[in-house]
Amino acid sequence: MNKYKGKLLIADMDGTLLNSSRELESRRVEAIRSFTLQGGLFTIATGRMETTTRRHFPELKLQIPAIFYNGALIFDMKDNKPLWEDFLPPYAKNILKDVLSKWTQTGCEVLCGGEIFVLRKNRYTEEQRVREGFKPIFQSSVDVKGRWYKILLADDREKLDEINAYLLEQCMKSDRLSINTVFSEKNLLEILNADTSKGRALGVLRKILREKGFDIDKAYAIGDGENDVELIREADVGIAVANACEAAKRVADIIICGNDKNIISECLDYI
Repeated sequence: MNKYKGKLLIADMDGTLLNSSRELESRRVEAIRSFTLQGGLFTIATGRMETTTRRHFPELKLQIPAIFYNGALIFDMKDNKPLWEDFLPPYAKNILKDVLSKWTQTGCEVLCGGEIFVLRKNRYTEEQRVREGFKPIFQSSVDVKGRWYKILLADDREKLDEINAYLLEQCMKSDRLSINTVFSEKNLLEILNADTSKGRALGVLRKILREKGFDIDKAYAIGDGENDVELIREADVGIAVANACEAAKRVADIIICGNDKNIISECLDYI
């Protein structure tokens, strides 16, 4: 059967595809399987790394490339190789050094080469480590070798709002300073390359799929967070879950049930 031929469904993970306990329920896996068996294409767009996603969700057998690091990487899980990458500029190290000197209790991670380098830990970075089950590399210096996908800052929301405002002010003062910031969780602020977003990565992914011979006539994207706004906006049909933030709901074409219900089955009612 080819009921869903030409249809691409791309889902955020935390707060969307995963339930409130951050589990991937079997009923969602079965709904995805039904969708793909009937000609549909399914993948994910997440802030997580490709390595930990594969390790912790082996039942999520993706047949097409997926988006990781909130849009900085498109990775082919079948062939185990990157297809497209968007790195932070080299001066990101100076930005990070400046931030850490001014906010001395803020937790910090650098994500690079499939690893997480923890430059400063606090309770929020520890909660994230336990939640996502990764093994960090602890390093006190900002001189992390390699090209960085993103920087993650962890603190109380009030502190992160201060940092975000400061970074935006610095960008406005200098034409040569160009970065993007986005909240992936209430207590997690990410620094990315200027044009990096899940939405931009979706556009690149569609081009990659066309080059691979897939004919996509409509893309559906579902998410919940501030980091999903561009993804929902970029899709032909943007979907927000009931537990989504207001910014995601405002740009969505459809609002469905919350992430503790069978969201994939409900999505299929609209495809």
